[in-house]
Amino acid sequence: MRVRQAFKRLMPVAIALGLAVRAFAQNAGTLRGTVNDSSGSVLPGATVILTNEATKATRQTVSDAKGGYALAAVQPGNYTVRVEMSGFKAS
Repeated sequence: MRVRQAFKRLMPVAIALGLAVRAFAQNAGTLRGTVNDSSGSVLPGATVILTNEATKATRQTVSDAKGGYALAAVQPGNYTVRVEMSGFKAS
C-alpha cells in the first residue's frame, strides 16, 4: 500500500521533470565550426570562447586536431565568439 501511495506522489514529479528536460533539449542548439588562419590552414589547439551578451556568461572549448570545435546545449540568445591562440591576433 505504501509503495502505491509513494508512486502516486512521485509520478507527477517524474512527468514534470521529463517534460522539462525535453523542453530544454528542444530550445538548445550546438555551435560548431573550424578555426583557420588567413591562409586557410586549420589551427588545432585554439581556444574558442562563447559569451552570452545578456548574462556575460562564458563557455569555452579548444579546437581539435582538425581545427574543429563544438559547444553543445547553447540556449537561444545573442553571443560573441572569440578565438585565441598564442602567436595569433585574437578574432
